[in-house]
Amino acid sequence: MARSQDFTIAARNKNIETFDRLNYIPPFLKDVSEVISDLKVEDCSKGPEKDTGGHEGEIYTFRKTVNGINVYIKIRFLEDDGMTYMTIISFHN
Repeated sequence: MARSQDFTIAARNKNIETFDRLNYIPPFLKDVSEVISDLKVEDCSKGPEKDTGGHEGEIYTFRKTVNGINVYIKIRFLEDDGMTYMTIISFHN
């Protein structure tokens, strides 16, 4: 799992394979941060939804073309003590 001050990336094989295909350099934070910062409302395909995986927070799903690859992005947002925590659950095609 990679972590920055702004978000955490789930260390899932699908995510890592996509990072490799996109030529992202570990720990992938800078590259993923650029994509996340560039997300627009029209990129959102679902959400907010409850997290059915037993975690607190809301899930949003996005589709974004990144370097010619259609990427599925799933993000969990959690509010706690006035702070917003973001976990990138999925980042793959």
